[in-house]
Amino acid sequence: MQENQQNKPNNNLSNIRVIGILSGLELFGNERDNIEIYLSLREQGATVLVGISKNQLYSDVDIYLQKLGFETFGLPFGNQWSWMWLKQDPLSIFEKMNQLWNCSCILLQQIKTFKPTHIQIASLMGYNYIVPALFLSNVPLIHRVGEAAPTDSIYSLQIWRLAMKQSSTIVAVSEFVKQQILAQDIPKSKVKRIYNLAPSRFSTNQLTNQSDYQNINRQGFVYVGQMSEQKGLRQLLQAVSKFPDYHLDIVGCSRYAAEFRSELEEWVKCHHLQDQVYFVGQVDDPTIFYTKSLIHIAPSIVREGLGMVVLEAKKVGTPSIVFPSGGLPEMVRHGIDGYVCRDKTPEALVEAIEWMLSDRDRLSKMGEAAFSDYETRFGRSRFLEEWSKIYLT
Repeated sequence: MQENQQNKPNNNLSNIRVIGILSGLELFGNERDNIEIYLSLREQGATVLVGISKNQLYSDVDIYLQKLGFETFGLPFGNQWSWMWLKQDPLSIFEKMNQLWNCSCILLQQIKTFKPTHIQIASLMGYNYIVPALFLSNVPLIHRVGEAAPTDSIYSLQIWRLAMKQSSTIVAVSEFVKQQILAQDIPKSKVKRIYNLAPSRFSTNQLTNQSDYQNINRQGFVYVGQMSEQKGLRQLLQAVSKFPDYHLDIVGCSRYAAEFRSELEEWVKCHHLQDQVYFVGQVDDPTIFYTKSLIHIAPSIVREGLGMVVLEAKKVGTPSIVFPSGGLPEMVRHGIDGYVCRDKTPEALVEAIEWMLSDRDRLSKMGEAAFSDYETRFGRSRFLEEWSKIYLT
């Protein structure tokens, strides 16, 4: 939180009152990214109230917001809407409609008492449950979009377009996402691009200048993120198995990932890699795992909106290898502070690791370049300035 304090923009948002809507229960990238926005708005004088899912007590999001001192209110969100879900369980439409009604009524009451100047939404799922309230309230809607337009169903795409049309301002997290939005004939004047900021959990144990690199004993590789098929963990394990002298830390998990984690652990056991691959699990602050690693690897095989983990790695001077997925290539300068694989295969990942390890002096300079690039392109002053403009215009 001490980053570039003397250079912070002098924007006064004291007249801004924001209701933020977060539908997730776990602290994945989308939730952390949006909470960082709330922090930046509050830091500049805005008042922020956050609507969160209250279907389960003491969710990770709830606990984290409490620690940060945010006032919250509960919304009884259900799960995602889809035609597939409706076909499987037609009668549950009544439960969905009840949840939509309750969410909208609760939000309308909060609008009446809190009197927001803006509402900020963070996902299409959250939007699904508060559409009536948004139409009835007529409060300006800020829509932060962290992923490309849905392509899984016509229904989802139509709801996505409705959300885009209703939004006063659309904030894309990357140029990739921005172009995906514009491809759906959304007016260019409504769409802005603001890169994310590494989250505030990095307020301690962080590098403060490039000379800090001299005191770090970096070893092995690190993966940080959700444990799911789409994150490319199978490809990662296959590639890392070719480098027996280097260990891999897999940091992160989910209440929904137990079965997939068991599959990966069994694969590691069958290939006798127990002494090389470590399943760390969920941690509050993965800073130390980035810091002690030679290379951070983000092998996502789906279209990532951006890739917060690359920013986290950059902030502590660790270069990243990424697959050519969505906005991930925007996060690194190929061959300078990271490496963009030629495709999304284990073979391409092996090539990238071999190239990175082949010159240790170059690898060290890439870490320094990553640190410098974070300060230049993704630093906190830039983030505060760009988000203040969203709310002041």
